Amino acid sequence: MRRDARGGLTSVVPEASRGETRSLLEELRRALAESRDGGEAALKLGPDDLRSLCSRAGVEGDAVAAFRSLVRSNLVRLRGRWREGPPARRPRVRRPRRGRGRVVARVRRRGPQRRGSGRRNAPVVPQREAAEDEQRDEGGRGAAGGQRRGALFQVGVTAAAASAIQEQTGRSTPLIEPALYAFGIWGLIFALSLAYAVYAALPSKRTDPVLRRVGWPTAAAFFGIGMWSVFVPAGQLLLALAMLSLAFALLLVAYLRLARSDRSALSAAERWIVAPTVGIYLGWLTAANVVSVDSEAVRFGLVEGGGTGEALLGSVLLLAGSALAAAIAAAGKSGPAQGYGAYAATVLWALVGVVVGQYDASFLTTVAATVSIVVVALVVLGAPGGGRPSPVGTARSGAV
Repeated sequence: MRRDARGGLTSVVPEASRGETRSLLEELRRALAESRDGGEAALKLGPDDLRSLCSRAGVEGDAVAAFRSLVRSNLVRLRGRWREGPPARRPRVRRPRRGRGRVVARVRRRGPQRRGSGRRNAPVVPQREAAEDEQRDEGGRGAAGGQRRGALFQVGVTAAAASAIQEQTGRSTPLIEPALYAFGIWGLIFALSLAYAVYAALPSKRTDPVLRRVGWPTAAAFFGIGMWSVFVPAGQLLLALAMLSLAFALLLVAYLRLARSDRSALSAAERWIVAPTVGIYLGWLTAANVVSVDSEAVRFGLVEGGGTGEALLGSVLLLAGSALAAAIAAAGKSGPAQGYGAYAATVLWALVGVVVGQYDASFLTTVAATVSIVVVALVVLGAPGGGRPSPVGTARSGAV
């Protein structure tokens, strides 16, 4: 038996009837391919059908059995093609050719083709990746919108209620309250918040990974300070303290996420706008929470205002606040220097304001504020910044 070059058909018939046999099988293939039941007809061919084919092809004698096997094998192969569809075309690899000292191999890849058409299918875009990109874009757009609205809300409400806030907070002067000039930092905080919100709202920054990580915490903190400006004039000081603490916690989350970011991945704007905004805001809220707790303790009669009890409580709060500030500053040393540097500078600004404002009013709180300045300065200047130190461990080593 021999195999021809066209269809791979095994020829068992004489030379004179070989062409007729091939044409007969080709006709049978087309008939089966165009029929509704397709290759299923290959299994229904009986002996009479095969005998008829043999007689038409001129096959006699011992060649009949071989010819029957030939027909059945080709029909079964046709049946498999009918069930599985047209086979996928493999890449055509051309022979390597040598040119100028190197071998160049060309590979022509053909994409998947549709059944019944010769046109190539268009490349399929991964739906999962497209959905993830769209989700990231929507998330970045939402965070940027929240930052913009939060910044405008806190600035607008605080500016409108500035006189009422000053009147409410001026009714009592805690012994750990900074001097009046120190509160001018609010202007810098609001200016940086607006610049930060504008930068985050740029279309090219919607998918920025750093802004996405710190976007929602800072936006919520902006709204929290805006609500603080609403509760203070209304006399709801406990709610105001709750908003102040919430804003502190949210900014702490943003600060730590920024500290864990890769320094090399931060742009210049993120170093000089985002990091200082978060650092300065968090530093001032650290001091503001300490002062507010002391003020509420006096208002509820836990300690006598202006007496030794308030001085002791204020000193304890200052030392505890300085330990917390030292730990936060040390944790930020793994991030951009503009972030932890701005935080430490703001805390020191508030502590110096306490020394200036309470120098004549309370010797005890003045000493506590001075010790706090030394503790924070030593931790910031002495903590290693190469790795990601533990906040507690670094604070202890710096304090010692």
